[in-house]
Amino acid sequence: MQATKFSIRVHAESKFSNTNFFFYVRGIHYSVATVKFIDFTLALVCHGSYLYTVGGTTGYEYTCDIHRFDLRRSIWEVVYICSGKDELEPHGRYRHELAFDGKMIYVLGGGTSTESYGFLEIPAFDLKTNSWKILNTHGETEETMVPAPRRCHGSVQYTDERNGVTSVVISGGYNGDRVFNDVWRLNLSTLRWTRLRECILPCPVYFHSAALTPEGRMYIFGGIVKMNNKVKRTNAVYSAWLTIPKLSEICWEALNYYWEDLKDASPDELLSMGRPCGGKTTGQTRLCTFFENMGWKVFRVPETATVLLSGGIKFSDLNAEEAFKFQENLLRTMIQIENTFFQLGESCSRNCLIICDRGAMDASAFISKDKWELMMASNGWNNVELRDNRYNQIIHMVSAANGAEEFYSTEEHACRSEGVELARELDYKAAAAWVGHPYFDVIDNSQDFESKICRMIECVCQKLGIDTGDRLRASSRKVKFLVTAPLPADSEFPPFQDFDVVHNYLQSNNPKMQARLRKRGQKGHWSYIHTIRRPKICGQVIEVKTQLTHRDYLNMLAQRDDSHFTIFKRRRCFLINNQYFQLDIYRKPAHRRCQGLMLLETYTALTADELKNILPQFLIIEKEVTGNPDYSMFNLSLLEEWNSTNKYCPNLQHGTMQLADNQGIPILKNLTTMIQSNGIDCKTGNTLDPIINYQQTIVNKSVNGARNGLINGKATFAERCNINDDGQEPEIRNGDSTMRPDESLRELKVDKPQKNGFDNRF
Repeated sequence: MQATKFSIRVHAESKFSNTNFFFYVRGIHYSVATVKFIDFTLALVCHGSYLYTVGGTTGYEYTCDIHRFDLRRSIWEVVYICSGKDELEPHGRYRHELAFDGKMIYVLGGGTSTESYGFLEIPAFDLKTNSWKILNTHGETEETMVPAPRRCHGSVQYTDERNGVTSVVISGGYNGDRVFNDVWRLNLSTLRWTRLRECILPCPVYFHSAALTPEGRMYIFGGIVKMNNKVKRTNAVYSAWLTIPKLSEICWEALNYYWEDLKDASPDELLSMGRPCGGKTTGQTRLCTFFENMGWKVFRVPETATVLLSGGIKFSDLNAEEAFKFQENLLRTMIQIENTFFQLGESCSRNCLIICDRGAMDASAFISKDKWELMMASNGWNNVELRDNRYNQIIHMVSAANGAEEFYSTEEHACRSEGVELARELDYKAAAAWVGHPYFDVIDNSQDFESKICRMIECVCQKLGIDTGDRLRASSRKVKFLVTAPLPADSEFPPFQDFDVVHNYLQSNNPKMQARLRKRGQKGHWSYIHTIRRPKICGQVIEVKTQLTHRDYLNMLAQRDDSHFTIFKRRRCFLINNQYFQLDIYRKPAHRRCQGLMLLETYTALTADELKNILPQFLIIEKEVTGNPDYSMFNLSLLEEWNSTNKYCPNLQHGTMQLADNQGIPILKNLTTMIQSNGIDCKTGNTLDPIINYQQTIVNKSVNGARNGLINGKATFAERCNINDDGQEPEIRNGDSTMRPDESLRELKVDKPQKNGFDNRF
């Protein structure tokens, strides 16, 4: 009995030479009966401190014997010798692959120089009983049962860390006549084969090597390929994701693909160019610094998914049911983490801004309508509470793929449209999840990166009633258009949200003040807003919006002004051309002046000619009525005819608000403060006492202990960003819309981005 040595060949390039290093481990004589050792093409698997070898050939005969090498003692041992006496012993073979689930070694395919073995019945060796078994496998359908017999194929395997299920994936191979390019997965728990039809090798290949990264990406290297009925050796490397990758993996892959000189760019170049993911992180940091410099306390809620996935959870390994449960638990965890920060903000003695990296509605964009509604029902949630009442403001940073396509390519190479289109679609889905929030702002790529960040900060400041002077301001205005019938079919609209909206004007002892209630809802869930608008000295108009509970709404409704009708609308909100629109369709009961009335509104900094190009082409727009007092909701709701009442406000143009006593006060600034709690039930007191601090130009307000326009000094702001988050204009303010998960997954159309916007004003 001669000594046998076990060799490992390591290809390594040193800085001194390209030498191939060989390490030899000298074996020791077998401690069992002498056997003839197989020389090559055996298969190998590692378990514990042993290396198991299965099968192989001497060049003349084939076997399926099993040996193992003790790594600690450098001893070869015989595990099983196929004698032919047991009918369950498999045929001798080479060029096969092994899988191992911790208990059994599975032998997949292989064959001899003249025969290839199949996969319907696969041999498996039980290490506990030291015996062979024949396992029957099955496929998804009768037509696609199992892979065709083959040898010289590649294989990888991975284990689901949550349930311990191990799967093996085979690729390519050869049966003596045919070379394969298909890829199959075998679940070792159910013994079910699944053909991965979306994961086909670029060309038929065999004698190749396969490996799998911890993230779930399979790499195929080398082998012999067959193209145009010719075979040749190759050193090509192919890869495919066997699991759903993290967004960070997708971003990195896209970044390297579209920007080939990435490796040559310095960190400063990346930051200055902002490509392509410079919007979200940079924006949060700048926003945090801006408010901290003003003396605010800023909290940044981390991304919950990152926290969980960094603990070892691999979303890509989950099946459909497990993925749903994970999303549900992820949302529960997110809400609890946010609530913790919200409570800290409420107890903070300073003005406080809370920035949420993600929001509760994110998941609705990427799961089915049925799954989302099931999740809502089982947890007692609804879209109005999670989307509309939980956050004061939503900011969506538009992807660079939409309006900044040059950041997806090098200067020397044209932009690859297929990647850009996918990024646009994902970006639109992410934005559509938040359509319906009352204060939804879209920051586009119509200007450079620095301007985008400034617009985002200005957008938040405007919502909090903070005057930023000329540092951040971008000229924008609210525009209104008269739409005539007939209204097109729903299928003509982009993804939209419909709301029932009810407006009531309230009595006021001050003739210079307007007060109203707004009730807005969807599917029986409602949100309530109390708005006070009154001019102050120095030409400043203050508009204070307070979120109410249902009880407070009913109490204040008793103060309804009988000189005004109740206004009933159906409000349709949609996003098109990166412009956020709301279409108000007046409904009965209504004054005859409102019957059939439809008004389209948006907020924009575009010129009149530019604005025409981004208006919805599927609507019949008769004319622009911006500033026309006949289309003011205050005037439209008047009970009396306009020519017989002194309440009609004839002059709403040129920055002047005509009040009931005919005192016109120029509107130089419009400071809007949104008073809102951190979520489900904002209880508002009876005292509304706005005070103007002219030095800081911040609207201060006392509402049940609230100061500076924030309940207990807390503001809640959710910044939205997709895979390639880069900016868009902060003009969308009013988004009186709501996200239906099923409609967020409708056909997405993203046209040329424009500067746009929307505000919830009279």
